[in-house]
Amino acid sequence: MSGRQFFEGGKSPQKTDRHRVVRYFVIGGVSAGMEFVLFAILIKVFSVQWYYANVVSFTLINFVHYVLSIRFVFESGARFAKHQEILLTFLASGIGLLVNQLALYVLVRFLGLEVLIAKIGAIGTTFFWNYVARQSFIFRKPRTASS
Repeated sequence: MSGRQFFEGGKSPQKTDRHRVVRYFVIGGVSAGMEFVLFAILIKVFSVQWYYANVVSFTLINFVHYVLSIRFVFESGARFAKHQEILLTFLASGIGLLVNQLALYVLVRFLGLEVLIAKIGAIGTTFFWNYVARQSFIFRKPRTASS
């Protein structure tokens, strides 16, 4: 039994969708926390510039997020072959990284926020993009022809 089946057992589609959002929020929160900690360590301990630290932390944690998402939230292979799904997920994540970098840049350079505070805002900007891209396109089950 997968983690997703354990949480969904016998639920209506509406409840399943609500549970999916809750599970995604929990996994997203855990991933965001890990991303923030890694980002902070890279900046504060290793003196990495924020724009490089952001790319490294975002990329590594997105891999973790993908694994957790297909384990507990989305059905892998529901719409695309596994290799296509992985490619599309990382393409969506690449767009998310651009959004994240832009948000971080604006918050640090133009609004003058401290970089760790700005990172929290940048993470928030990509959370919704990631969910919509995955739920609406990558992991959406194909529609069946109705009679």
